Amino acid sequence: MSPRRNSEDIERLERGVRESLKEQARSLQSSLAALAEKIDEVKNDHDKLENENRFLQDYIGGLTRTMSRDNLGRSASTRKGRR
Repeated sequence: MSPRRNSEDIERLERGVRESLKEQARSLQSSLAALAEKIDEVKNDHDKLENENRFLQDYIGGLTRTMSRDNLGRSASTRKGRR
C-alpha cells in the first residue's frame, strides 16, 4: 500500500517546490540581466568600430584622390616637358 500524505505534508512539498522555482527564476533573471549588459557592451563596441571604419574609409579615399591628382599633374607636366 502507498502511504497517504496529509495536508501538512502536501503544503510542505508545495512550499519546497515554490522556493525552488523562485530560486530558479532569480537565477534566470540574473543571467538575463548579465546577457543584456553584455549585449549593450558589444553594441557600443560595434558602434565605435563602425565609426572608426567610416573615418578610415574617408581618410583612405582622401589619400587616393590626392594621389590621383598628383599623378595626373605629373603626367601632364611630363608630357609637356617631352615635347
